[in-house]
Amino acid sequence: MTSAPRDSDISSELDLQSVMRASLAIQEGPQVKNIIVKLVHIIMQTAGANYGCIMLRGHRLERRSLHIEVVGNGSKVNLVDHKPLHSQTEMVPVRLCEYVLCV
Repeated sequence: MTSAPRDSDISSELDLQSVMRASLAIQEGPQVKNIIVKLVHIIMQTAGANYGCIMLRGHRLERRSLHIEVVGNGSKVNLVDHKPLHSQTEMVPVRLCEYVLCV
């Protein structure tokens, strides 16, 4: 008698697959930008997300400000050149990001 796979088994297998795909993406290309795009795509697939972005805090004087660096929408992932969060209201819900990040 065989039992149905447990959620933890499926989750572990999915995590291992994601790690393997990420590892291959890092090995395939020397360009950091290409690696970042591939990793964001893998993260979105693993999470089941249709949309995602990477935001970073500014340096020194800009320390409290957030900037969008990468945006993934569907199967497309694009690098956006360090755009201030407040200027990208069509890309991300600014108030939600500020609330979550306690800006």
